[in-house]
Amino acid sequence: MIPPKFGKYSSLIVSLLLIAMAPNLWAAPKGAIIKHRPYNVSQVYESRVLGLFVGIHQYEDSTWENLIYPEADVRDMVNFFDQGSSLSLDYKMVLTDPAETTRDNILNQKLDEFKIKNSNEQDIVVVYVSSHGNLVPDYDALASGGEDADGIRETPYIITTNAKHADVSRTAIPLYRFIDWFENLKSTRKVMILDMCRSAHPLELAQSPKGMRQVAIPDSQASIILASCPLGGVSFEDKQLGNSVYTHFLIEGMRNGDLNQDGAVSISEAHNYAIDKTKQYTLSRKNYCQVPTAYSKILGKDPIVVSGTPHAVGQPTLSAYTYQNQGLELYVDNTPKGIFPKGVTLEPGVKMVEIRRQNETIFKDNIEFKTGYEYTLDIPDEISHRKWLVSLEGGYRTFSGRKDIPDKLVPDIATFGISVHYKGLFKNWFGLSAAFDYGRGEDLNQYALRIGPRYIAQLSRLGLLIGPDLMFMQFAYDKESIAGKKVDKQINFICPGAEAMFMYSVNPNTAMSIGVRSHYLTYELNEASQDLFATQAFVSVGYNF
Repeated sequence: MIPPKFGKYSSLIVSLLLIAMAPNLWAAPKGAIIKHRPYNVSQVYESRVLGLFVGIHQYEDSTWENLIYPEADVRDMVNFFDQGSSLSLDYKMVLTDPAETTRDNILNQKLDEFKIKNSNEQDIVVVYVSSHGNLVPDYDALASGGEDADGIRETPYIITTNAKHADVSRTAIPLYRFIDWFENLKSTRKVMILDMCRSAHPLELAQSPKGMRQVAIPDSQASIILASCPLGGVSFEDKQLGNSVYTHFLIEGMRNGDLNQDGAVSISEAHNYAIDKTKQYTLSRKNYCQVPTAYSKILGKDPIVVSGTPHAVGQPTLSAYTYQNQGLELYVDNTPKGIFPKGVTLEPGVKMVEIRRQNETIFKDNIEFKTGYEYTLDIPDEISHRKWLVSLEGGYRTFSGRKDIPDKLVPDIATFGISVHYKGLFKNWFGLSAAFDYGRGEDLNQYALRIGPRYIAQLSRLGLLIGPDLMFMQFAYDKESIAGKKVDKQINFICPGAEAMFMYSVNPNTAMSIGVRSHYLTYELNEASQDLFATQAFVSVGYNF
């Protein structure tokens, strides 16, 4: 509520508040279903097929137990492409000997050698890695990373033969370096398959996450990263299967996983097949549910066909493979269709699609599904889809530059208020903030109303909001004479300034913030004016929605 003492500024203040709240009228929905145009998959066979296969099974540091099946994983994967795939390898690089699987040999020699072979953007590239993986705290990594329960940023590493447990960051391969190399290959159709396995002691198992977090992938016709588990997950190899579990079912899916029934199996369909099989197998035999995930950017229908030849127009499919969608429930025409990540086949026609998270409907819409098209679900994660933050705050405002003004006229003062932030106006990095606070001094009431745009930087739970501010401030004095000075009982100021606020999301609904703001004002006393700066430090607790 705007205090009546704002007088002549009331109309302007109300207008600015309406502008600040207006994003609700055009706020983006919490999710979307994206339709991918059909792609002429017959073009896939015109290109060269290049494969890099890495199996790391022997480790010099005894901290990591030697793995049994990476050599078999690589052998079976190569055999599939040599014998059972629609993609016959024109060039392959196979690295399984311990002398070949050191950090220096892979990172500084073989990756460059393979990159030179990828001379044409029409090439199809398959990159496969089976090895131990590990997470290491890393505050300097700029690309892939994660965070543990305490908010400490961590980076996944591929554990090479000569990696040292005491110095992983310099002796193993940072996964973001490997992904950067992959992204910069010339090929516009490429897939990376990561089966990051670890044989951990039972007490270590829950503390040894494997996998990766989503990274930005440039636009391409198909740039796909398949992972045997997400960041914080665990991957297994299995004696009965004679392979790493995910690799076994992925190869099986590359033969039998034709989701849309068009006669051919794409790499995404094979991954979809492996998801349920891997989850079921590990749950029954390991008492742990290993959940494969994917990070991909596909323009059009997935053009990386690994077996068969498309001879029919495929049924429409709806999929969501990324880990952020794990646990989302899919309902089509009020009928449960399973839990993501996965892909499902649908009958053509208009369907009511509903997505639920913990019994909360987060997406619901009528979607027309057409034969020959693929549809993917795009739902932001728990924190980023919450656009509004409403906070209660407490602060302390000080004034500097008051040379000839008595402290009682412009006192340092404790403040209490409320702020509203809208995150993601037009772009995810742009928002608006509006706030009101009140402070009581010895002989005055102090009111402040602020509004301004914000630049937003978000890293998982930690966020920064920074930007210019325009503050409307009012001093309402109880007396006409204070500290021997005659004053107007009501003085209004328009104060330009800026604010910086760090925000931490304790959970998807609750955020705590700390920040500082500074504003400029001109104070007139007895026909003399003086420039002041009002600086306010504050803390707040708010609700995300």
